Amino acid sequence: MNTDKRIQISYAAFLDMYRLLALLKDQELDRQARECCTRVEWEITSKLEAIARHDTYTKSKIAPSESDREEARQAYLNLAGIHSSFRYSRDHGDQMNNAFHASSISS
Repeated sequence: MNTDKRIQISYAAFLDMYRLLALLKDQELDRQARECCTRVEWEITSKLEAIARHDTYTKSKIAPSESDREEARQAYLNLAGIHSSFRYSRDHGDQMNNAFHASSISS
């Protein structure tokens, strides 16, 4: 069980931490400080990737046109690491949906 507590900070403060970390990486640091920077860098990078995935997912749902939504959906699937063989195309999904509805009407 992970007992780490989570806190929220502003996006500006988050970016400042990232910039500060980049400046520290160029400095001579002792082993403990380097280990700390490595952990912070991993957390910040993970959070930035999650923010990018969330923003792209949101665009895939609210983009103004169907083609923009599909482009964002494909970008999201790429960011999420979903292999292309596990993806369905919009056309295939529509065909499956239509087949389902047709079978439920004829039953």
